[in-house]
Amino acid sequence: MQDLKTILSSCGEYFPISFVVADFTLDEQPLVFVNNSFVELTGYAKEEILGKNCRFLQGPKTDPLTIKNIRKSLDNYECCYFDILNHKKNGDVFWNRLALFPVGPTPESCTYYVGIQMEISTSQEKIAQFNNQLQKNQISKKVKNPFADIMNSERASELIFYNSSELNYEDFIQRTKNKVQEICSFIKSL
Repeated sequence: MQDLKTILSSCGEYFPISFVVADFTLDEQPLVFVNNSFVELTGYAKEEILGKNCRFLQGPKTDPLTIKNIRKSLDNYECCYFDILNHKKNGDVFWNRLALFPVGPTPESCTYYVGIQMEISTSQEKIAQFNNQLQKNQISKKVKNPFADIMNSERASELIFYNSSELNYEDFIQRTKNKVQEICSFIKSL
């Protein structure tokens, strides 16, 4: 089986929106992968981002309660969806629609978190609507963790072709691309 970080990074390259991977086995849970869309969104170069916790996007206008709720979800290894006011490198603030997904080498463990971000409208009404707990529950039921499907596909490929020199990942890559499209469409529809 390919290294989990490599698989997630490969997925991230296909995302047309911001995509990051944080290593949850390390104390500060640093970013170990960011795609070019994240660089464009935040204004930071990859060299400035990799190895840091994503909290560098927080600033004086970031809501402490939202930060607390994100931390609670992460501590419980849950998928979570939040709108959070973040700060770009140049100091500009932006509303970030954030979706976080725990991923591990087995369904029972979490070694990485995948974060997908999208800049959204500053409409307070839309933000309040998204942050409504009922809607969050509906979202959680609709999409549990799409990365579990990707990992399950990879595990199945490994079982079928274990130690085979003819292992071809083209089908896996195509399934990954399809799942990525599905995830992006879902997040954009919120």
